Amino acid sequence: QIRWRKQMQADKLQTTRDFWNASPCTGQDNISDRRSMKYDKEPWLLPLLDHLAKNNRYVLEVGCGQGTDGLTLCQTMAKGGRYVGLDYSDNSVKEAVLVAEKEADLNVHPEFRVANAEQLDVESDTVDCVYSMGVLHHTANEHAAISEIQRVLKPNGKAYIVLYRKGAPKVLIAKLLRAIQLMFDAILGTDRCIYKWLLGHHLERKYGTMLVECFGVPFMKWYSRGEMRKMFSGFQINELKSMGYNIPFINPRGDGKSPFGYFWAIEVEKKTV
Repeated sequence: QIRWRKQMQADKLQTTRDFWNASPCTGQDNISDRRSMKYDKEPWLLPLLDHLAKNNRYVLEVGCGQGTDGLTLCQTMAKGGRYVGLDYSDNSVKEAVLVAEKEADLNVHPEFRVANAEQLDVESDTVDCVYSMGVLHHTANEHAAISEIQRVLKPNGKAYIVLYRKGAPKVLIAKLLRAIQLMFDAILGTDRCIYKWLLGHHLERKYGTMLVECFGVPFMKWYSRGEMRKMFSGFQINELKSMGYNIPFINPRGDGKSPFGYFWAIEVEKKTV
């Protein structure tokens, strides 16, 4: 039974990697288009990234994708700083490395590596700041990933984590659409039939990975305020706020706070012993 569980876990991890290799986060063929897509959709991210870059010497990003946020951080961080971006998708990491080699306006040279969020290849008590945007709700074991974040942070180091909010209209619709696909799969004997149809139509170039994530991502979790507080109970919670908007392509400029936001953005601090 132990061997069977290990195999099941390995299969889930491979399915996760296969998904993100086929549909790297944000989509688009170049860094300029990826930046436009991401920051038009979530304009509140740019002030946050600017704050992190200016206040930390060593930033670790868990789930860096193709390096969009990482390269933005490296443009603003002070010279002599360090940025490490980790992602489970080897295709995404390869693209991030290629883009970084072409960027001429970076104060810090980024280090992009393939890694599992649940087993970070980072020394304990070394990182000033951990940043993770919309990643851990797609992992098999987010609790293990949070424990790893706590391990690698320095005492009083901070983490900024963004996760899906339970009950948010946008995520609720995605959950309902996934249930419809599951019903079709049960009737037709298929596996993620709508997702596989979408893959052949290259809609990521126009809509990003919003649709393929909805139907194809292996794990899609969401959390209540109480669940967020419980998951991060090992930290000092400095701030927990509802962020983002629920209407695609209508994203007013500002701080992003919304009582109906589809994200939780949490700032936590590693407690000293």
